[in-house]
Amino acid sequence: MTLFPPSPASRKSQNTSAGACLKSPSSRVYDGVRTLSCEFEWSIAFLWEDEEEPLDRNNGTLPPAIRVPRNVGHDPAEESSLLNIEDLREHRLALYDGWEVEIDSSIQPPNQSEYHRCTVEITSPAEVASDESFSAITYAVNLLTSKYRMSLNPSCGLHVHVGRGADLLELGALRRVAGLSWAADPLLGCLHPPPKRFCYYSQSIRERTRLARGTTVADFETHMIPNETCGRYIGRDVRHGEESVHWREMNADEKTVIDFQVDRLSGHFKPFVGKEDEKIDEDGTTSQDTETRSEGESSEESFPETILAHDDIAHAIEDITPGTLLKPLEYPLPRYTAKDETRLRVVAAYGCDTMLPLEPKAQTDAGVFFGIGEIFSCPSSCVICCLLRCPDKWSDRPNYNFAAYGCFRLTEPKSNPRTIEFREATGTTSGKWAETWARICVGLVDWAEHAPVDDYLAVLNRRDDAAKGDNYDVVDLFDQIGLFAEAIIVEKWLQIDGARY
Repeated sequence: MTLFPPSPASRKSQNTSAGACLKSPSSRVYDGVRTLSCEFEWSIAFLWEDEEEPLDRNNGTLPPAIRVPRNVGHDPAEESSLLNIEDLREHRLALYDGWEVEIDSSIQPPNQSEYHRCTVEITSPAEVASDESFSAITYAVNLLTSKYRMSLNPSCGLHVHVGRGADLLELGALRRVAGLSWAADPLLGCLHPPPKRFCYYSQSIRERTRLARGTTVADFETHMIPNETCGRYIGRDVRHGEESVHWREMNADEKTVIDFQVDRLSGHFKPFVGKEDEKIDEDGTTSQDTETRSEGESSEESFPETILAHDDIAHAIEDITPGTLLKPLEYPLPRYTAKDETRLRVVAAYGCDTMLPLEPKAQTDAGVFFGIGEIFSCPSSCVICCLLRCPDKWSDRPNYNFAAYGCFRLTEPKSNPRTIEFREATGTTSGKWAETWARICVGLVDWAEHAPVDDYLAVLNRRDDAAKGDNYDVVDLFDQIGLFAEAIIVEKWLQIDGARY
């Protein structure tokens, strides 16, 4: 069910819109702008109508438990209708249609409780990342937690989806975001409870992904799509002046794909606009390509050629000189023993105590620039997704989830979600913290995509030094990428609550 039933026009367009950023399509289509959405996981307490309230009735700090008649005819714990759809509408959030409520079986209710529990996931609509949208997160969380008796445990999560409306990030931008995620993962983990890193549903990309286990671009064997349109065309780089990735999705006939590949052969630097007259010779080259070669240039190039589309960052990685760090380290990275890991897996969620130990290659951190080098060598978006997947179980999820860029989803224009998903945050009843974390997620993506090359490399350089023992913490990171307000909030939170972790 949705907290706000869509209008008839919205219902009609729900199955046709490519603009939705989440599981449930919305009538909104935001092409080329930053969008976000949040998933909140909670356990809601309820009582039968004839049951006594276990807690003090005069306790004014707790909202009342939901009362359910015994003749309701179904198990209320399996019905998200426990939440009143009017609550948000009556409190001036009527314009934010598309809020959804559903049962989430991955949430583990308390083992001992005087209450019955309904485990729910509440999803906000995809909205433009504006101050109004961020404020709505705080308002909605505070409103719901004041109306319902919510509880949390380590199995509850706060997932933030960040995207570009109807479009996918182009390869260059995705490399930058994936690279920053790889580099910053240990620092960002300081903001979340330790069990989250030992849970099937939010595994560290620096410890549990194929890349962390030593898989490289050279090991990549085949795409999941028979004709490999994902790797040959849709997931490739976008040059200045070319149409968006979404345009490619909608124009993926074989002739267009071949014309695109011709434009990626050596000696071709202009943006792809679709050619009618250029033909492929039997040896895999084009007439135009052969005629324009210099005498000293080899003509043995075969078609199609895999072009590793680098931006200036990739070319500069080998020339990096470690910098000098100034600020004393105030929030050191946590270190866990094997005994700690075993205990944390038991706490994390259902069945996480059965997670396999790290493979030998992953037990020693591969380092910032090993991962960066591989990510920036990926010839297409789907190869990045492949390297940053957790390979053990189909249900495994990395803490930074790039599944929207996998082979199957790249070749399906109506696929959802079209986002990068930040999964490691724990559930919260604090609207302010939910808003802060959402702002951090959006800020990381924005900065990674648009930062000057020198600034981007400087962050990678300092993270690499920090991994080797130098002084650089998560507050330094936020300061360096311009998230100043969030850095202040995070520093205060770490001083007060972070010591628990």
